[in-house]
Amino acid sequence: MTCQKYILTAVVALVALSLAGCSETSNRSSFAEQRWDRAMEKARIEAAQLSIEQGRLEYAVRLLEDLIHSNSAFAEQARQILSQLKTAKQEIAQARAASMNAKL
Repeated sequence: MTCQKYILTAVVALVALSLAGCSETSNRSSFAEQRWDRAMEKARIEAAQLSIEQGRLEYAVRLLEDLIHSNSAFAEQARQILSQLKTAKQEIAQARAASMNAKL
């Protein structure tokens, strides 16, 4: 009987240790996913800024709106850039309208 108790205790200990290891692995993968998500969000901000510089405004707007709606860590920065972009687009439209009126 005592031998069976030792074996049972050893099996329970091994199962408990293996479950603790799974939990640690799960935490590591969770942190890795968070780092990956943050890196991708940063890349989207940079891609939006590059698109603005290249004149691809609609694509930049789409990237920024996606970041805002995803509650990203960069959501506030995306809101600021999007606000500046919309203001600039309005100013361009007003300048074009004024230019067209001046030609008439």
